[in-house]
Amino acid sequence: MREACLIIPYYGKWPIYIQHYLTSCGHNPWLNILFITDLEAVPHSPPNVSYINKSFKQVVAKAAEILKLDSLTLANTYKLCDLRPLYAEIFKEEIKEYEYWGFGDCDLIYGNISKFIYDDFEKNIDVISFNEQRNSGSLLLLKNTKKINELYLKFENYIELLKLDKYKGVDEVCHQWHETNKLNLPKDCLTYWIAHETENGNITSSYKNRIVEKVENTDLINYDDGQITFNGKEIAYFHFVFNKDQPIFNFPNWEDTPKTFFINEVGFFKSQEIAKTVRLIKKYPLLSIYYLKKLPSYTYRKLFHA
Repeated sequence: MREACLIIPYYGKWPIYIQHYLTSCGHNPWLNILFITDLEAVPHSPPNVSYINKSFKQVVAKAAEILKLDSLTLANTYKLCDLRPLYAEIFKEEIKEYEYWGFGDCDLIYGNISKFIYDDFEKNIDVISFNEQRNSGSLLLLKNTKKINELYLKFENYIELLKLDKYKGVDEVCHQWHETNKLNLPKDCLTYWIAHETENGNITSSYKNRIVEKVENTDLINYDDGQITFNGKEIAYFHFVFNKDQPIFNFPNWEDTPKTFFINEVGFFKSQEIAKTVRLIKKYPLLSIYYLKKLPSYTYRKLFHA
């Protein structure tokens, strides 16, 4: 299996679920995760996870240098996602030994990723996405070549978008989530230019649905020692981006991540039976309390700010 380097700048404080993410990283030794951060390394990280101490300001300053700007200010650390198309240039030294590099998130649990991309690696595919319609911002793998690494130069208004306060989604689809034709996307997003260059035969790309990003109702994720299934079907990874902020979803306070666990719409559990039971007990009462608490402020807004 070919090696890849995944670049994740991370600032603030480590999330409550970081140890579960790192445990799943350890089962994918070909994927080397590189955190760019000013935080202390997470204890007991697997061998394929490493840390480089760099401040947010240092990363932004390097981006400004590459873009030939006197200076560049990003409104917040989330704006680093708009720098993702530039990561191969910013972290050129860090990825120089790798055939592939990538960007992604850590609010997820990896399964056996290699099983889902082995054929793409064998075919020397330049860009590998885990979403059929767009770049998967949670994990996108790219060939470490000049042609791929300089796609950002084709963006029409890249610098202007970087200077805006809000994250503009240039690494994915510039928030045009419902556009199914990649070639109809704005010419300031990476998905468009990958599709354009693929269409013209300059590069190759693979866009397939290999992940799940939301569990609801009776859906069940089963993690079993490096493999993940969703309702009994194996997937590459579970991205809990839509579940993590729900009022009924919570993360466990496990000292060590167990080899086997289950995830449903209310959280993580060591037992499938407990997961089902707690869901029934927890979901509807908690949702009722949550919305009852919101009712006074909602009513006030409707009456006085309509």
